[in-house]
Amino acid sequence: MRFEAGVGGRFLEVYDEATEDHFEIGRVLVWEPASRLVFRWRGRSFEPGQTTEVDVRFEAGTRIVLEHRGFEGLPADHPVRHGLEGPAFTQMIGLWWADLLVSARAHGAGRSGPA
Repeated sequence: MRFEAGVGGRFLEVYDEATEDHFEIGRVLVWEPASRLVFRWRGRSFEPGQTTEVDVRFEAGTRIVLEHRGFEGLPADHPVRHGLEGPAFTQMIGLWWADLLVSARAHGAGRSGPA
């Protein structure tokens, strides 16, 4: 994964640096280093024009607040929902982000797996 700094920067899932093989997940909407990052998010199963939005706030100490919003704009049968609705869908997305953040923490600490 790679962010290009600044508003309008791309958020990329990079498969091969040498060939620049990548998928553009979204674009940076708000760039406030050490304070806030907001970016558009779309998965591979999203149709053109379908996006959600991720808002990451860095609070005092080491607290990170992440809000992923905009799912109401996606069709009820969208693949990202895995057939889930309401609290079951919200819980599934929360667990998915938790796994990603634990992996990011491990990567940042120089470990290959969850801490």
